[in-house]
Amino acid sequence: GETDFDLYGILSETVDYYALAGAVFDLSGDAKLEENFSAMFDGVRGLCASGSILCGVPVSCYFGVETYGINQELFDKLDIALPRDGATWDDMAEYGRNAREKAKEAGIDGFVLFETSTTNTFIAQYMSNWCHYADRELEDRRDTLLHAVELCNGLADEGLLVMTKQGDAPLNALFSWRNRSFDVTDTSKQFYPAPLVSSDARYMVTMDILAVNPNSAHKEDAVEYLCELSSPEMLKSYPQLLVLKDTEQYEFTLPIPIAVPFELRKDSVNYNSFSTIFGNSVRYYVNWEVMDKMEELLKKVADREVAPQEYVDEMYRKVSMIIKE
Repeated sequence: GETDFDLYGILSETVDYYALAGAVFDLSGDAKLEENFSAMFDGVRGLCASGSILCGVPVSCYFGVETYGINQELFDKLDIALPRDGATWDDMAEYGRNAREKAKEAGIDGFVLFETSTTNTFIAQYMSNWCHYADRELEDRRDTLLHAVELCNGLADEGLLVMTKQGDAPLNALFSWRNRSFDVTDTSKQFYPAPLVSSDARYMVTMDILAVNPNSAHKEDAVEYLCELSSPEMLKSYPQLLVLKDTEQYEFTLPIPIAVPFELRKDSVNYNSFSTIFGNSVRYYVNWEVMDKMEELLKKVADREVAPQEYVDEMYRKVSMIIKE
């Protein structure tokens, strides 16, 4: 019922709660805002909405999905293309086995598909895709998660997936977790998103927004401000947000290296990765206490001290408790 403020920020993981409580002014249908969103990557508008309610405009964005650096030299030696957009672990298993045969034919020793520091994105994907916190509902997708965990164990047994840590010597891997941040300024680096646990899972993106107080006495002025804030003219001077589809419009006026993103020319690998992630995205939501505990358990699964089924059932039990709280 507060009327003494017009605009307020909403963290990505709480957008549905505010919408459900009627605490946001629905911006859908505003012609100028819709025009602004059409200039952004497909999927950005959905991350700012809850169902049919457009809750605000983006003010902060980062990817929750793990990304891997691409070993371009090895790709060139094998003369193979990248996996398809939206690849699952099943897709990557087949891809990796085919690439390994190519490596053998080329006389390349020590071939590895993935050099990774964690596969704990399993639980993050589950919590973001199939836990509906505002509605207190949890989809039972334990079979999906179990399949992904068992598949990765199999890839580890085959030597296609290797867990490494800081300080270990780099491996001859097609995809590596090293230096894979989306914030790098080295335009020679290319990135690829981690596989999805299933074909109906989506990539995790955090999108904090600025919303209008539905009880504001100045709603028209507030909406006008959001229209200006989300316009291409404003976004092009704010490259850190990286939601503008036409990346060639960005103006780099801030000090290096903050304002210079990595190579994002259209049709580049990185641009396609951005487009794929945004276009098939879900708001990133995880409980870090559960994540930490499940990562410890997942290491025991990798060491064959705990069965994958036990890990999956324990994850489901913990998340069910959170949903009910």
